[in-house]
Amino acid sequence: MTRLEEFLKKLNDEELAAFHHFRYHQFIKASREIIDQEMTLRAIPSHFYFQELNPNEELNSEKCPRCKSEKFYDSTQMESIEFQYATEEVEVEYRTCLVCLYGGPKDEDKHRSVGLLGFIRELINRRGK
Repeated sequence: MTRLEEFLKKLNDEELAAFHHFRYHQFIKASREIIDQEMTLRAIPSHFYFQELNPNEELNSEKCPRCKSEKFYDSTQMESIEFQYATEEVEVEYRTCLVCLYGGPKDEDKHRSVGLLGFIRELINRRGK
């Protein structure tokens, strides 16, 4: 059994329909056939309606705001915030849905605001180098 087949078996019917809707065309022909087989096996129609994103729902919730899946991939990346005289490196936690690939920073407001003290500290550190 391939990794794709294993992943598809772990999805419930709604998640499989969302996976087909949002990601089907990203796969090569052989993988699309595997997805089609699983859809046929479960008797899920390929035309499934998905509502628009609800702007009030956050990515921090237990379910994806786009496809309602509970399967996420969490990662941490470094991002740079640039000022006129300094650059501040901050760690940003990202959350991405494995079914529809909807994602973004877990806490957008928190990582964007460095604040005056962070900016001054960066300036002082640069002068000392």
